[in-house]
Amino acid sequence: MLNTRLVKDTLVKRSTLLLLLISLSVVLIIAVGLTVKSIPLFEYSNVFQLLTDKVWAPMKGSFGFLPFIAGTLAVTLISLAIAIPLCILTAVYLTEYASDALKNMMLPLVNVLAAIPPVLYGVWGVLFIIPLIQLYIAPIFGVVTSGYSVLAGGVVLAVMIFPIMISIMVEVLQTIPYELKAASLSLGATKWDTIKHVILKKQSPGLLRQLSYQPLVRLEKRLRY
Repeated sequence: MLNTRLVKDTLVKRSTLLLLLISLSVVLIIAVGLTVKSIPLFEYSNVFQLLTDKVWAPMKGSFGFLPFIAGTLAVTLISLAIAIPLCILTAVYLTEYASDALKNMMLPLVNVLAAIPPVLYGVWGVLFIIPLIQLYIAPIFGVVTSGYSVLAGGVVLAVMIFPIMISIMVEVLQTIPYELKAASLSLGATKWDTIKHVILKKQSPGLLRQLSYQPLVRLEKRLRY
């Protein structure tokens, strides 16, 4: 019996190691393939030219990555500007003000929204956000546009990251010890003062990590689709 258990343990150990090596080999194969395919590109230009050139015309030998880099940064910054205050306030409300019934109803719903494929958000953006920008927002500023802009991408990305950011922020805020909040309230601080100076200040490192990481992950998924 003992030998059988040791054999099973050894098989499981080696199987998991094999799966790990397969996963790493896939990443390595992708990296090697991209490197080999990109070698001819450096015959036309160096890395600095690739990152600073504004023209993307592969058939003419121009491979400027700057527009793509700038567009990615612009979309990310717009999405953060929209999502940060809304997500923080929503998470604070769910953890500090909402009743247990409302919390138990909203948190599973938020998790379901986080599982929606990015392509559906893209379709929603094309059908709703782009016409909204083209017909209503752009004319306010005297701009004629088709609606396909970094603003549309930023809004869609902000909506995409709402669920996962709210879910993680709620979990982060719930880790605050009750004693800290009770001590603040016992000193005469209001609930909002306790939220600002105790809860948010205590968990600001964890919140900042999520604010910087999640938009990039969701943007990568959106670009992949």
